[in-house]
Amino acid sequence: MLHDLDLLDQRTGGKASEDLPSALRLLLRSQFLFSGDRGFASAYNTLTNPRYRDFIEDWLDVLGLSFVQSVQDQWVGVLPQTDISHMPSMSLTDTLVLLVVAQAWQEAANGGDFGERAVVHTTVNRVWDQYDTLRPRLRGGAMTITEFERSLKELQRRNIVDLKEMDEEVEDRDLEIRPMVTHLLRDGEALRILEEYCRSEEGILSTWVPREGEVAPGRDGEGETKAGDGASDEVDIGASDAVDIGASDAVDNGDLNA
Repeated sequence: MLHDLDLLDQRTGGKASEDLPSALRLLLRSQFLFSGDRGFASAYNTLTNPRYRDFIEDWLDVLGLSFVQSVQDQWVGVLPQTDISHMPSMSLTDTLVLLVVAQAWQEAANGGDFGERAVVHTTVNRVWDQYDTLRPRLRGGAMTITEFERSLKELQRRNIVDLKEMDEEVEDRDLEIRPMVTHLLRDGEALRILEEYCRSEEGILSTWVPREGEVAPGRDGEGETKAGDGASDEVDIGASDAVDIGASDAVDNGDLNA
């Protein structure tokens, strides 16, 4: 790979070795980059430069990752190449919120209710209401609104959603759901996965095993507990239903000199 980078450097006057390492590190850390987000313009331009495309795809291939891009909606990302049976480094609450968010995007898209670049504009309270309809069907403790927002912030870290500031007047936050959410699940299947999630005989939330001094999320009676604080908070949801969205967790930023 170093030889290939040297060849690119010769063709670009040294720009390749200057631009590619930082852009790829940022991509692996975030998993998706959405054009227009603050601080991502340079990396996005580098990753979408046709001169670098073969090198980027080959380098990610070594890591077991595929480069994905939407020219129309102006985003890039990485996904694992092989099917797996779980979502590593995703807590129970993060997994459920991802499914709810994906379903919210699907419902809006099915009705043509999305904006520029296929972004769905909604609010935290609306998406929370969708989760709220599932709560009676979930075994174990239900999450709190604070835990729900913590999971949204994890999705924001991956640039899957854009969570706005709190509007104190209406006590709500605007939420933008981006189209790459559908690439984390089989297109059009978020609702079916949610239904299977709720029907699971094991009761996915009931598999949470507390460590000493902890209580199940939403069951403390007096306060709120943090979601996703340990390995026991991670579960399998089926290879046929899920894709590994943890590329940024599975790879330690990569090594361009490999």
